[in-house]
Amino acid sequence: MEQIRRLSKEQSSVLEESYYVQYTTLLGSYTACIRDEKVTRERNPLMFAIAAEELGHFVLRHSVQESGLDPERVKEFDVLVDIIRKSLHGKLDL
Repeated sequence: MEQIRRLSKEQSSVLEESYYVQYTTLLGSYTACIRDEKVTRERNPLMFAIAAEELGHFVLRHSVQESGLDPERVKEFDVLVDIIRKSLHGKLDL
């Protein structure tokens, strides 16, 4: 199980680096849809679950100090985590 977690974390890091603009745009879209209630738990349960899960995993991954990342990228991710948390306050517990 630990190996699966490690591989998943490594894959996430590679995806975040390789597709940074697309991935952060997707996270922004998920955040806006939940914040603006275009996607709700009651009306769109599957879409809400997908968005909430991805946002939750991103926030969790970047709430702990990661070694080996570019310091500038770490700052950008920290800012994004803060924006996501503030935007979804009261809508989603992260």
